Amino acid sequence: MNMWEAYLNRTQEVLPDVKVVHDRFHLIKYLNDAIDKVRKRVSKDYEELKDSRYSVLKNFSNLTEKQYYKFEDVLRINAKVRLAWRLREYLKSLFQSEDYSSAFRKYQDWLSFCVW
Repeated sequence: MNMWEAYLNRTQEVLPDVKVVHDRFHLIKYLNDAIDKVRKRVSKDYEELKDSRYSVLKNFSNLTEKQYYKFEDVLRINAKVRLAWRLREYLKSLFQSEDYSSAFRKYQDWLSFCVW
């Protein structure tokens, strides 16, 4: 389900006993939005971070050579962007888990990392 609050509220009104599951696409989109907010905030202080949006939001394997070098600069220069990117990547790895228990352990690790 989409993570929009109106959808969640309406679903809970109509189906109060249902478990809501958010799909991978919307989870990653939410994290991409968070990465971009952090990147925008810190790019004001670092000229090297200008025009770096797609370098940090694209899948690593799809980066062009120019984007790859920009990506390396961004992660080297700013710890906040690097942390936001790593949080997204770690959550993405959860979807590669072989079974529920390993996915749940990764999720718990991810949560503890988020509140660190």
